[in-house]
Amino acid sequence: MQKFSQILKDLCIDKGIKIFNLAELTGIDDGTLSKYANDISVPTVKNLVKLANYFECSLDYIIGLTDKYIKMPAKSEDKSLFYSRYESLLKEYNITHYKLTKILGFSISNLQNWKKGTLPYIETLIKLAQYLCVSLDYLVGRFDTK
Repeated sequence: MQKFSQILKDLCIDKGIKIFNLAELTGIDDGTLSKYANDISVPTVKNLVKLANYFECSLDYIIGLTDKYIKMPAKSEDKSLFYSRYESLLKEYNITHYKLTKILGFSISNLQNWKKGTLPYIETLIKLAQYLCVSLDYLVGRFDTK
């Protein structure tokens, strides 16, 4: 599995663009993109969606969870869809939020933030998607198929 920083660099090479051009095209600060490319920081879900939209790929691909590049049309995350899909998946798997926090090791206080429309940090989103057997794109509302 490749690291996000390497995938980002490879995608830029494939498109023939530099980081400062990518900043202009996505609205993400060039310093922030440089930190991503140099593996200094991890993107927010919002910035990850912007990058996946620009490169027309899935979040799972750009973050390195899959090697399969599947062209996807640009679509913004839908914060309201995240929470409703999360709740629906908990019901489907017959698991409580509290139990899931214990299994995956995140705070129960996240639930209140998610109810208000805040998306999880990417690390938590990855854990949720993997445990619940869905794609990142499905969880954030970019794709309707699990």
